[in-house]
Amino acid sequence: MEAARRLHDNDQLFEGLVKGSITANRLDFAKAALAVRSGLPPEVVVRILGPASAKAVVALDWRAGQSMDCTVLMQTRLGHINPDIVLHGRGHHHPLTEGEMTTQIAVFAEA
Repeated sequence: MEAARRLHDNDQLFEGLVKGSITANRLDFAKAALAVRSGLPPEVVVRILGPASAKAVVALDWRAGQSMDCTVLMQTRLGHINPDIVLHGRGHHHPLTEGEMTTQIAVFAEA
């Protein structure tokens, strides 16, 4: 978590670093980076990634300020979503409305 915070404080915690961490199977760092980028506590990020909810993972990606390029990878590798039910965006847009994503985050933040 500290490494992710340091990188963020130095404006070096980019989406590509998160994506590369997931690809390299450095999942603990990826989760910490998502917590820092999203401003959510690490335990909320873990809750979001736990129940295999594609909508929740898309909302986390959005909250972390990431593009759709990383969302499918996050859904399959971090959220353990079956590739057959992964949510895909429309162009570079997330597949849910801002209201839907805000609601998803709120549900897991309150749990």
